[in-house]
Amino acid sequence: MTTFGAVAAPAAAAESDRIGGSDRYETAVLVSQRAFPAGAATVILTSGEDYPDALAGGAAGAAIGAPVLLTRTGTLPAVVAAELDRLNPTTIVVLGGEEAVSEGVIAAAIAHAKDVERIGGADRYETAALVADWAFDPRVPAAYLASGTDFPDALAGAAAAGHVGAPVLLTRPVSLPDSTARRLVTLDPAEIVVLGGPSAVSPTVEAAVASIASVTRVAGGDRYATSAAVSADTFASAATVYIATGKQFADALAAGPLAAGTTSPVLLVSDSVSRVVCDEIGRLDPLQVVALGSTSAVSDGVATWAAALCALPELEPWPPTPIPIDPPPLPTMD
Repeated sequence: MTTFGAVAAPAAAAESDRIGGSDRYETAVLVSQRAFPAGAATVILTSGEDYPDALAGGAAGAAIGAPVLLTRTGTLPAVVAAELDRLNPTTIVVLGGEEAVSEGVIAAAIAHAKDVERIGGADRYETAALVADWAFDPRVPAAYLASGTDFPDALAGAAAAGHVGAPVLLTRPVSLPDSTARRLVTLDPAEIVVLGGPSAVSPTVEAAVASIASVTRVAGGDRYATSAAVSADTFASAATVYIATGKQFADALAAGPLAAGTTSPVLLVSDSVSRVVCDEIGRLDPLQVVALGSTSAVSDGVATWAAALCALPELEPWPPTPIPIDPPPLPTMD
């Protein structure tokens, strides 16, 4: 008899967990608490309203052992102020200019640390270059280069860069900014890893940086596949995998130091988990899959599916084995 059932889930299906607050600011605080339970001497503070200045912060935070917290442009959220008190830092480093983080936020931050300094350039490219100069010494093992006009590739790259001790720098899609080029020369990396396909970082930019160091491009067919490719290029295995929405930037911004510290990738998901991301989770064979953000960012269904390595639970065969029934006795004739 032919039976019909779903594919059985592997025995190594991972535990599902979530780090998610009521908003992006609380989520970053919860990530900080997970990564730095005993506090931190330095804290990176960046805008939660836009992504450019924060993209370089995750790898820098991993390099110097600093959490990344988010703030509103004009006011320091109360939940973030409370986390600064808990962390008890000596130094708070604010990323970006006044249009990203106001002087009012700087004034509020001064109440929580002895020293508050700003790292902000003329644009996002110079800010990323200045962050790299602050956090990294020359002769880095690698430098990661991502588009500064969108966020997904740099989000996935932060955990990988943090793991290998490398900065994340930004470029325009079709031209390499002078500030980025100068910083790459100063950093003198052993290799430059270009994140994303040619529409994100063009062959022209790739050729420009090839004069500085050998270049490897790590890319997939879309942002989700690129995050899987970055993971596969960096991690042989991982006890923990972090997943975050690829539609928005906020929840993954703070994850770089946490992921790098646990030798874990950040993979991007949507309203579902793409086949290539499923395959990468299966290859990594984690014990735990942690969703970043609330259920509106990564649904419980997506988190559960990813933790199950994208395999359905075993079902009973269908149709069930019939139960034999003795036929009633035939009537007798007189």
